[in-house]
Amino acid sequence: MPRTGYLKGIVASATLTPSTTVYTKGDIIGGKATFPNIVDQDFGGVRLISAQLIDTSTVTPVPYKLMLWGKDMTASGTGTGTVWTDNSAFDAYDSDLANIGAVVSFATSNLTQLADNQIWNTADINQNIDVTSSDRAIYGALIAASTGGGAFTSGGTLTINLNFERLE
Repeated sequence: MPRTGYLKGIVASATLTPSTTVYTKGDIIGGKATFPNIVDQDFGGVRLISAQLIDTSTVTPVPYKLMLWGKDMTASGTGTGTVWTDNSAFDAYDSDLANIGAVVSFATSNLTQLADNQIWNTADINQNIDVTSSDRAIYGALIAASTGGGAFTSGGTLTINLNFERLE
């Protein structure tokens, strides 16, 4: 498909199931998030416009960081690759850090609390991400940015929505 120069909006989502054990600062929540088919085969970049985090549990909110990569990371294993284990300290392999595409902050100042759900919204990100994975995906790690807040309720999920634009 030839590029026409028009921007196309894309919404990509990933759902994580957190454990019911309390997370501490630096822990990865729910494991690796995958946002598939972000780019066409013949185009390798997108601009991240905004991001939402929807929490269906009743946990007391803490700030989060979402780290995004435009390629899959090195295989898991302490000392040999990036560790994606839920409720463990997130440890990115040194060579994988060079490929980070964006870091999104979900601060409590961006939080809307509903009766039994919570929504964080971060707008005006405007960060370009080069996608170099053969599956055209973006990968992410949701990290607890502070300790506290209690454990997630059983059956609760975290849904991450990313809003991109790309040339068509």
